[in-house]
Amino acid sequence: MELGTTMKMNRFALLGAVLTALVLASSIQAAGKYYKWVDAAGVVHYGENPPDPSKAQLVNVKVGSSRDEAVKALEENRAKAEAQGQQAAADAEQNKVSEENAKIVEENCKIYKQNLSALKNSARIREKDEKGEYRYLTDEEKAEREKAAESYIKDNCK
Repeated sequence: MELGTTMKMNRFALLGAVLTALVLASSIQAAGKYYKWVDAAGVVHYGENPPDPSKAQLVNVKVGSSRDEAVKALEENRAKAEAQGQQAAADAEQNKVSEENAKIVEENCKIYKQNLSALKNSARIREKDEKGEYRYLTDEEKAEREKAAESYIKDNCK
């Protein structure tokens, strides 16, 4: 290859690089100039070429965003959604437990009311002892159980 040919190739490469740089610089500069204006009908418009530049307002446009910030925001949103899901599951479990407890208390109230009615309306109450044999409650035991049933009903039943 001759020396003149190499210089011509270098000139073309240099010229190509300069033209590419000029095109990139002009596109970057042009990308940042957007205007805002209101037409005669009161409609707000945005664009690069306003009809009357003196009445248009230059809008500062930020191009692109940091990938790290976007990833961080996405992770934060996912964490919030997961926390909300866990909280909703915990709330649902708590509601389920509360409903079960309310049913148990309601059933116990029925039993205590029946027992209190039996204690007040029966002269003698018979129950099984530890050996499986029946025995009758004394008057003191009966009064004590009536008092306990009335206390439970007062504290827990509607």
